[in-house]
Amino acid sequence: MDIQKFVFFISLAETLNYTETAEQAYTTQGNVSKQIIALEKELGTELFDRSRRNIKLTNSGRTALPYAVNLVNTYEELKQTLAYLEDFHKLQLTLHGIPTMSSYQVLSLIGEFHKQHPQIFIMVEEEESDSLLKTLDQEICDISFARTFAVDLKNYERIVVSQDHFVAVLPANHRLADHSVIRLEELKNETFLQLGKSTQLYDVVIGMCLSAGFTPHIGYHGQRIDLIQNSIADGMGVSLMMEKTVDKFHDYKIATVPIDVKKYSEVSFIRKKKKQHSAAMNLFWAFLRSKIEPLSNAT
Repeated sequence: MDIQKFVFFISLAETLNYTETAEQAYTTQGNVSKQIIALEKELGTELFDRSRRNIKLTNSGRTALPYAVNLVNTYEELKQTLAYLEDFHKLQLTLHGIPTMSSYQVLSLIGEFHKQHPQIFIMVEEEESDSLLKTLDQEICDISFARTFAVDLKNYERIVVSQDHFVAVLPANHRLADHSVIRLEELKNETFLQLGKSTQLYDVVIGMCLSAGFTPHIGYHGQRIDLIQNSIADGMGVSLMMEKTVDKFHDYKIATVPIDVKKYSEVSFIRKKKKQHSAAMNLFWAFLRSKIEPLSNAT
């Protein structure tokens, strides 16, 4: 397969003019025509309608175009990655993630990647959810591990690691601890111990309680999930938390009970959409896809 044929195809699809495509490629119109005819023969279909004075894409051409663009981009990405690996002995990635990222096996994934690619150093830093996309946009970090609810991610690529949902976390001896499901309104007289506003969970919790007909009494809001769970174990209040962030070490002192309000979030690796990423990024992204997407497809 000659990748240059696809380059000519993409260019001609944009210009619909042999002369302009030839000028852009510093070649002749005859060579452009030769390359297009060879590609059509290879694919077994006509890509352009030449029956009129002005050429245009056929249905097959329109179908093939996005595949051709993806093929050329992937090829260029491969060349860049291999070139960087040849030129640099040590590459670096910076990953910013939510403080609870260990609940989603992020660190074990990074450890496994490092064993496969010891030449690449990944620096990990905790950061609250409300600033993760900002630091990604500002290129302070290369990749984020973030929790999202209804967020516009059209300018980003992401690999979803897990979906999570809220549960009630109660002292083990709480009157509702043995329930199979708790109606949220049953907690209206409780003291709530919650992660703070910078986690993006706080406002969601307030909104759920208001929808259930009450304003929650907040006894604590901050960044220490371990402090919250220890306080619950000591009978100081209750909390609404993402199920997978609850420390199972406290199982004998706290109870985790589903609630009747289903509010889901997704935790994902996120990177900016752009034409060229670093070699380290491309390797890490490919590694994540190989590890996470087969699991997602199996569920």
